[in-house]
Amino acid sequence: MIGTLLDDIVSGLSFDSVSRRFAEKMHPLQYQRPQAAPKAGNVAEAEKLVEKLGIQKSFNRRFAKLEELNKIWTSKEKQELPKNKGIFSHLITKEKKVQSKMEIPAITMTWRKFSETVLPFAEDIEYLVKEGKYNFSAILTAVHEDAPPIFQWDSEEKRNPFSWYVYVDGSDHSRWNLNIGYCKVTGICMQPSMWYDENSYHSKSVFFILEGAKDKRNKNSGNSLFPEMLKSELRQIRSTIEAYSKTQDIEGYDEASACGIKLEYNGKWDAVFRVTTNTGTATYKLDRWD
Repeated sequence: MIGTLLDDIVSGLSFDSVSRRFAEKMHPLQYQRPQAAPKAGNVAEAEKLVEKLGIQKSFNRRFAKLEELNKIWTSKEKQELPKNKGIFSHLITKEKKVQSKMEIPAITMTWRKFSETVLPFAEDIEYLVKEGKYNFSAILTAVHEDAPPIFQWDSEEKRNPFSWYVYVDGSDHSRWNLNIGYCKVTGICMQPSMWYDENSYHSKSVFFILEGAKDKRNKNSGNSLFPEMLKSELRQIRSTIEAYSKTQDIEGYDEASACGIKLEYNGKWDAVFRVTTNTGTATYKLDRWD
């Protein structure tokens, strides 16, 4: 990509032209993504390579569950106080008058500061779902526990068969079974490729898993096996893998509990969270990574 950028500059194209051409090549639906149907020879080559590597099982994907994730924070379950069973427990008591709370403006900070100063003390977190298109996302994993590694961050020594998907230009809350207003955060995890090495691979992001979030996707709308995520030995058959992926579906929809909002390192943030600690509740607006 840098080579093509330099070629455009050397050829004397205007800044606007160079910028536009680079943006087109880096578009998520273009970069490292095949733009035509695979040739018969590539399909035959793919069949041989997949059989040789023994990775047939690895192409079946399902929605992940919250308990399977490598989380950095999880919601603390509130324990109910035991009911009073004394002789006066049946009496109706006078209700204490609840005073209205002062609305305090949200505190703006980075994700880095939030994770270091707020997260360690958070007992409950809620995300403010708003109108508009945002980076709602789902985390996936292998259907078969013994499926061999096919992702760059997965290995036999340290298994990590998890991946993710988002929609280009974002998606609406209603597509994810969410309502406008605050939604409970059940867990937080880094992007799966960062679980064992924060600085490895091609991007950074943090996932806030939301209670009840599920993608209302159509049947057979693809199982999100993106070529840029796969190991280098599969690059030569990426057009066949992409074509195959588009005809498949993601299993385990009913059990899915690892969907939420994905905040990216270089993204434009406008994420509001309400956090409860043992000292009270405060609202935070995360505006960037660091």
